[in-house]
Amino acid sequence: MLRLRLTVSLLLFYCSYLERVCSPGCTEGLRVHIENITVTLLRRKQDLCRQHDRSQARKRKRKRKRAERVVQYDTGVQEEQVDEELACC
Repeated sequence: MLRLRLTVSLLLFYCSYLERVCSPGCTEGLRVHIENITVTLLRRKQDLCRQHDRSQARKRKRKRKRAERVVQYDTGVQEEQVDEELACC
């Protein structure tokens, strides 16, 4: 994310530098290109955030299922121990 911010800020700085150095017609094509790159970078950032959110959701589901399996196992073990105690008497 820091790289994206730095890239966008560098592009904007470069664009403002060219405005001061070049004539207005000279920079119009470059401005469009830089805006396209900026939009592409912002979309990429959104995609990465979305992927991260999905992986976090999957992680929570796995954790919840694991906890349920532990509870099922624990209750199954306790029932087996009770049956063994009754069988011994």
